[in-house]
Amino acid sequence: MLNNRKANAKTGFDSEVTVNLASRNGNVFEANVEFLGYVLAHESEHAEQFSGLGGLINEGLWRWGPQSARDRMENAAYAYGCANSTSLLMKGNLVCIP
Repeated sequence: MLNNRKANAKTGFDSEVTVNLASRNGNVFEANVEFLGYVLAHESEHAEQFSGLGGLINEGLWRWGPQSARDRMENAAYAYGCANSTSLLMKGNLVCIP
């Protein structure tokens, strides 16, 4: 994962999604609409992960748990974004290849 580079978007523990204009892929609003759809699908999975009672547990794991817990949630968000994407850019991306 490219942790040292600014992500396309982020989801807060309150499920608020922020889309970054200057990300590792440039301005996602200037990219093709299918890529923006992938980004939003990915972030919607994070919003789901942090909702309800389970979200409190996941927030604790994200903040203080082992890296494997964060990786599990991130991988689920990648899988959800890929499964719901029609972006050819993402279909050929390593995060979307099973």
